Amino acid sequence: MNLEIKNLSKNYSRQSVLSNISFSFESNKIYGVVGPNGVGKSTLFKCITGLIEVNEGKIFLDNHEVTSLKREEIVKNVSYLLSTGMIQHLSGWKNAMLFAKLFDTPEVEIEQLFHEFDLYTAKDKKVKNYSLGMQQRLALIVSLINRKRKVIILDEPYLGLDPLGIKTLNDKLLNLKEKGHLIIVSNHQLHESEKIFDEVIFLTRDGIVSKENTGESLSSIFTEIYVNGGGR
Repeated sequence: MNLEIKNLSKNYSRQSVLSNISFSFESNKIYGVVGPNGVGKSTLFKCITGLIEVNEGKIFLDNHEVTSLKREEIVKNVSYLLSTGMIQHLSGWKNAMLFAKLFDTPEVEIEQLFHEFDLYTAKDKKVKNYSLGMQQRLALIVSLINRKRKVIILDEPYLGLDPLGIKTLNDKLLNLKEKGHLIIVSNHQLHESEKIFDEVIFLTRDGIVSKENTGESLSSIFTEIYVNGGGR
């Protein structure tokens, strides 16, 4: 599955957040979307998933313009990490099972995800009693439930994760990449994720700077673009 963004711009109350963004994403790759807070990473993801309308430009999912697709068609093909969408008075397990039933996912696969993200022993606790890290792991479980969705978009997925959780997530994403998924991850703490990115998109107010990951320190590139270059 491919994803293409053409001349995308988004404004809020006349303030430009995204300006003339163009980029093509391919399957079997992990893309990093990098930039300081407020530069438009979450806005870009919400545009891609059809949660908000763009002011200018077009987004294509497998050559179909996103605005022409029904909401259920987008959800069927695109997974988007949404940590605020959990029902707080239900257990983590019941939250996950709601999504499992929606996507007709076997219970054994949900159980496996809970084990992989070290949340199985807390699966029957109410979400409102989860720590930040536990809520993030539950959100990751839910976003990975339907393996048929070939586009996975994760907005700051490392937030609140301990080193084991970070390794688990990285291993999972690399495995999904090998199975043909297109994965897009935003992260401002590059040391957690830079080794798994095939390509990195540095988002700025003026557009994007795209870099293939050649092993060069992304932190130094970040500094060059946003500190020395004023790319905010």
